Amino acid sequence: PGLLEEFKIDPSKLGEHGLVRLAIGGESVEVSQIDEAHVTNAMVKLTRKGEKVVYFVSGHGEQPIDGKDAAGREGFARAAEALRNENYRVQPLLLSSVKDVPEDADVVIVAGAKKRMFDEELAVLDRYLARGGALFALVDPRVSGSWVEKLRSWGADLGNDIVVDRALALFGRAVTPFAGKYDPEQPITKDFRDPRNDAVMFHEVRSVKPRDGVALTSIVFTGEASWAERNLARLDSEGAAAMDADDLPGPVPVMVAGTPALPRSDGNAAKARLVVVGDTNFASNEYLDAGRNRDLFTNAANWLIGDVAAIAVRPNHTRASRFQLTADQFHAIRSASLFVLPELIAVLGVFTWWSRRNPAATT
Repeated sequence: PGLLEEFKIDPSKLGEHGLVRLAIGGESVEVSQIDEAHVTNAMVKLTRKGEKVVYFVSGHGEQPIDGKDAAGREGFARAAEALRNENYRVQPLLLSSVKDVPEDADVVIVAGAKKRMFDEELAVLDRYLARGGALFALVDPRVSGSWVEKLRSWGADLGNDIVVDRALALFGRAVTPFAGKYDPEQPITKDFRDPRNDAVMFHEVRSVKPRDGVALTSIVFTGEASWAERNLARLDSEGAAAMDADDLPGPVPVMVAGTPALPRSDGNAAKARLVVVGDTNFASNEYLDAGRNRDLFTNAANWLIGDVAAIAVRPNHTRASRFQLTADQFHAIRSASLFVLPELIAVLGVFTWWSRRNPAATT
């Protein structure tokens, strides 16, 4: 009680497992979830000089980080919380309302922009990178237009395709592939040694390749048996895909990282960093805690910020899984549970009882 009063700690914060208080000089951090990740993050927060700020761009159909839609299957509430757990401050950024990206921005994330970006908005991002900024772009298949062309001008060539993998995919869902190979030299993926144990799962991912002569590197690939299907009309209308001469054979690069190509080549522009991945779903609420998805997302943010010491393969946390049922599926399961299965068990029970009472009749 004396320590609680001395450190002005609310006793209700102690919870079931107590509380750890870390302090350096006049700064202190309280940790209620006592595990390696949270204690380490608290130590990093105490020793880090200055606060790191991550901005999520909004206004073009990007995945929300706050509000009621942020908690949905495709929302980014969990991704934003993962960055807060890294001791970063997370803020929304309406690009069309600012002349320049705020000076305190350490990383700008564009997660799933679907609507057109105006030239003025793209110019804001150009100026941000030219002053040495860091940008993380998550781009879904079928998205095209000025945003994709701008990424290409920076050196990331996004294919008009969807990766198909019938060998290394979730429950045989060919358009939900796992990563098959990582770049062991890039800090983002250096700890992802074995794709079988360090699996990253994508859902409808497009190919991303660095343009020739650009200082970007492919760091994540899908499996050997995968390919990038470019006949999207057939895939959408018939649900069919086949490896053709026009398709890109696997392993297919789906994520690049490095220094973007910029018109200005002064010292600040040379410090700019860019990460582009051909899928937004891998970091959504539905998929973030699948395999090592969370690690890939947060490691990319760490590297962009320059916080290499925070890059790690973090311990997995078990959470309840959810399976979405249609109304017909729900009624079928309910009918089978309430009527079919009980009656079947009753019939089998009567038959077993009758068989034992009349062994001669059953033989």
